[in-house]
Amino acid sequence: MNVESFRDWPNGWAILYATFAHGGHLYGKVRLNKYLAVLQREGFPVPNKFENKQMGPYDRHIDDEAASLQSAQLLEINKRPSGKPLDLFEYALTVDGAQFVRHAIFPRIDALPFRESYRAIITSTTYLFRSNTEKVVDRLHKDLYLDDKRGFADHLNKTMAEIRRLIGSAEARRSDECELCLDLLGTLDFALRCLEEVRKSHLDDGLTGKHNILFNAERLADDAREAVNHEHMLILDDSSPSNSRLLSEKLKHRLHCLEYNADLYGVVTPIDPSTYEFLEFVVAH
Repeated sequence: MNVESFRDWPNGWAILYATFAHGGHLYGKVRLNKYLAVLQREGFPVPNKFENKQMGPYDRHIDDEAASLQSAQLLEINKRPSGKPLDLFEYALTVDGAQFVRHAIFPRIDALPFRESYRAIITSTTYLFRSNTEKVVDRLHKDLYLDDKRGFADHLNKTMAEIRRLIGSAEARRSDECELCLDLLGTLDFALRCLEEVRKSHLDDGLTGKHNILFNAERLADDAREAVNHEHMLILDDSSPSNSRLLSEKLKHRLHCLEYNADLYGVVTPIDPSTYEFLEFVVAH
């Protein structure tokens, strides 16, 4: 799924959702930016293009979005001294803002595909942000190799090599009549294309997108190692083994994460979903 698939989501939805997830009050620009960056990394349609800054992913346009939400009386923004060079910003949902989250945002989140994967992400993200902001920032820097250009490049090359190996293993066991085989190979192929393009053109762009892509490619490799030796089956449905269905969902979710971030940051343009049926017809004939 590409960026265009989510154009109808409300402007500033992620700011309101992040504030709601913090109990209706969220303290600090840094924490707000990090929460949105994590949602984006995990495939939620957060349209901001984050830059790598000292405190992690940051987009200055979030200030304008928050101000617009304040003008719409969905969000309150208060500024107070922090005892540090920069003031502390407090974001609080209004009554109308909380209702907007419940009635306009929750239904969209519930309608996302791969529901179990997204529920797991919401749980893990909530747990992560129970820590203080400094620990959250440190965790993001480590997960995304934000302060380590050499480490990022090394992990990029290692992940590319591992995905090539997994493609070879999957091809050796491939059955054209197995839905999970096709899911696995298609996802691995797209991940490799993304990583190759990052290495070719995006190593020095200063944006967070390439880090999100590597993060998801590494998690995909973990899932793919488990999926390579799966039991072949023509169609995955409710009667299929639960492990196979779970593997398929995890693969499709990581593909979506890769597609969204690659499209948003101009790395690789995903296949238009409207062409899938045509491509399946061509392959079949």
